[in-house]
Amino acid sequence: MKVLRWLNPSTSEFIYTVLLKPRWLRALAQYVIKKLIPSSMMIEGVRLVLNQEDAVLCGALALGCYERFELRVFKGILRPGMLILDVGANIGLFSAVAASVLGVTGRIIAVEPDARNCEFIRRTIQENSLTNLTVVQRAVSNMTGTGQLYLCPDNKADHRIYDKGARNRRQVFQ
Repeated sequence: MKVLRWLNPSTSEFIYTVLLKPRWLRALAQYVIKKLIPSSMMIEGVRLVLNQEDAVLCGALALGCYERFELRVFKGILRPGMLILDVGANIGLFSAVAASVLGVTGRIIAVEPDARNCEFIRRTIQENSLTNLTVVQRAVSNMTGTGQLYLCPDNKADHRIYDKGARNRRQVFQ
């Protein structure tokens, strides 16, 4: 289901990424978009469970303008039997598509630090009876140690790990 199916995808992308730049207009649009996000939708043959509080990623999916090209390229390189590691899986879009393409001989590991996002992945696994997709609730970094996961309130796909000792959140693990 695409909420604005009648719009050309490049038009909805322009609206979403250019016209909605002013903060007040974006907040209003996000409020409206959240009301239009379905609880789940079919994407590339997979029923994906959506976060209806995520106007950015799930809103873009509902509008039909989220990473269409990237998803086609990704799906095109998948082959049965592959092992896929999806680091920062968010709600599991790429993981679920991979699981449906790779079949029982392939394996997908979705690594996602946010418990709520992991629950969306688990619900997608259930909806599609995916047996080759494993969810690992962990953060990944090039450093060992303890960090703080910052959950972005507006963009649920923009969570970050910060050094616990950092004075401000801009001091990201590098």
